[in-house]
Amino acid sequence: MDTPQKNGPPPKDIVCQLAHSTIFQYRGLIVSETVTNGEKAIVFDELGTDSVTMYGVIEKDTAYDYCIAAVNKLTGEIEYRPAEVYNVSARHRDLLQLETSRRDSILKSTDDQWTPKAEDRKRKRLSITTTFGDSKKMKGMDKVEKKELNEEAAAQMNSTLVLNSPSEMNKSMGIDEITAIKTEEVSSVLPKANMEAILGRDVYSLSLFVTDADIETFGETCIAVMSKKYKDFEYPFGGSTRNDFPLMYKDYLEGRIKDRKQCILYCLCAAMGYVIQIGKRTTKITSNTTKNSPFPMIIIEWVQRKYFDSQPTIERNVRVQQINRSELDRLVVHALAFGMTIDPDNRIYHVEWANYTRIAANQLEKFATALGAQKESLPESMKQLRGMYAMVLKGPPQPQFRRGAGRSRRGKK
Repeated sequence: MDTPQKNGPPPKDIVCQLAHSTIFQYRGLIVSETVTNGEKAIVFDELGTDSVTMYGVIEKDTAYDYCIAAVNKLTGEIEYRPAEVYNVSARHRDLLQLETSRRDSILKSTDDQWTPKAEDRKRKRLSITTTFGDSKKMKGMDKVEKKELNEEAAAQMNSTLVLNSPSEMNKSMGIDEITAIKTEEVSSVLPKANMEAILGRDVYSLSLFVTDADIETFGETCIAVMSKKYKDFEYPFGGSTRNDFPLMYKDYLEGRIKDRKQCILYCLCAAMGYVIQIGKRTTKITSNTTKNSPFPMIIIEWVQRKYFDSQPTIERNVRVQQINRSELDRLVVHALAFGMTIDPDNRIYHVEWANYTRIAANQLEKFATALGAQKESLPESMKQLRGMYAMVLKGPPQPQFRRGAGRSRRGKK
């Protein structure tokens, strides 16, 4: 799509990796190049809707150079041409505009906040206060200095000390009682993170949540579930109707996800959300409580086997699965990590999860933060349904957030 130039390096071909969806009519497709905050990007003009656009960013993996091999079928000669790889996904236009404006404001504020002159003025003020300040100001400066030293010491000790026994891991942590945990010794509630990952999608391996055997076993069943309409899951309840399908995955029904593997992953994550909702209301899950489940029992039992330690029992011809709070916490955290990993933008709307699972939104926010997610403001058009902000996985979690991601429990002193 580029023309040769007289000067400079030769033009590069563009290779696009689509996170989901498939382009069938690729001939005549118009692709526009743009620059956002100094970074190259591409936009598919003819794809998307009024609110969604197909937006691609250049692959930032500096360990590799990419090329296209063109093979002559007659002579067998191979021509290698340099290429640029773009990761393309569906992006909400309002979110994209919001991210761009926020990056610009961050760059401007950073430039305005620190200058050599400002730093010089700060030093002069401190010098004057030290020389001519009264005792009250001097005490205030001493407190600030001690606090900075304590926080710096805490950060240094956090990076070097390691707990020796599991019992010590449950103790509260503070500046006076510093403890730290290596990545290999994190809470059993959290999935193991790749601490060297650069992108959010690489922090948690899919194998932590599903295996290739799971995808093969439940593939056709999941596709059948996700091909239904939302109203197909309704059932009579108290003189009205009720629908237990997770609302956060409602938009993916009716076969809207064309990629087979992605469709299966969304279905399994939605099933985890359904089990969370049932487990939040009771300490045991029975075949009676799941008789109106939107998911077949083989998927429900798969979730139970994977995350609940106790073996199911038969009581009065009813299958009973006992659960405890720590096991439910583990399922919640894994479901959030799974949901952010498979999302094209590594995003979850935790208010939607809270409304469905009946778990407090601030608790889900703490779990997501422990996983490495960060807050991201939402445009006004989305706030009414999805809350003020979303949680986005942009990289590995910080060590201080991985300490005890479970519910806080008060212990005796």
